[in-house]
This record gives sequence, structure tokens and C-alpha cells, in this order.
Amino acid sequence: MKYKVRIKNKNTQEIRTCTMETLEWDKHSLFWWTDGNYGCDCNREIVFRRAGGEPELNEKEFKDLECGDNRFTVIEAILEDSTIISIDQKE
Repeated sequence: MKYKVRIKNKNTQEIRTCTMETLEWDKHSLFWWTDGNYGCDCNREIVFRRAGGEPELNEKEFKDLECGDNRFTVIEAILEDSTIISIDQKE
């Protein structure tokens, strides 16, 4: 099932919504957003930028992204049937 995520930049408090056009929500998606690849700020920054319509990063820009878990929060996923799934429970 297609979905969107609401993601917040903790430094600016700005919240953006990104349509995950090439991904479908499945039984592993919550893990993917919390402990998997998209649990890291480097990948979350890509999603945040994409949600703001910013251009895709080139290879050097991608390599310069900072890893960590303190700059972005994924608030929730919104499935196409309107189901809302909390991602980062603390938010």
C-alpha cells in the first residue's frame, strides 16, 4: 500500500510530508523507519529535502550527510486508506 510520511526537522521544527512514491508499506516498514536504514538522519534528511521539493543530492553531497538520530523525527506514516501509523513514538 502506498503511503506518505510526516517528518520534522528538530532544529527548525519544520514539518514536511513526503509521498513515498517508490515504496509500499508492508510488515517490515516500521522497522525500516526506526532501526533500519531510514532510522538514520542521513537518510531522513534525503526524505525531508525531497518533501520540500529540493533537488536530489549528487554523490559528494550524499557522502557529506551526517549520520545520527537527533536531527529528524518521523512522526507518522499515512497509508492510502487513511490509516495512521506512529513511527517515532516519543513525538
